[in-house]
Amino acid sequence: LTDLPISPTKPIDFGAYKFCETCGICADSCPFGIIQKGPSTWENPDAVGNGLAQGQFKGWRTDNVKCPHCPTCQG
Repeated sequence: LTDLPISPTKPIDFGAYKFCETCGICADSCPFGIIQKGPSTWENPDAVGNGLAQGQFKGWRTDNVKCPHCPTCQG
């Protein structure tokens, strides 16, 4: 936190989404198969069961409850 005046800036597109759309290594390498494959989405199928809100971000979903946090994807 700061009390310095900071003017807002526009987001920078550095190509992360495009890279992930074409790569998919983390989803293919996950030994538990819990990383969503295919295009990113606003939908979160696990949100209904765990009380999370839909549409919080566009991305690739993982089932964090089933994830043992192994170092395969560094997630």
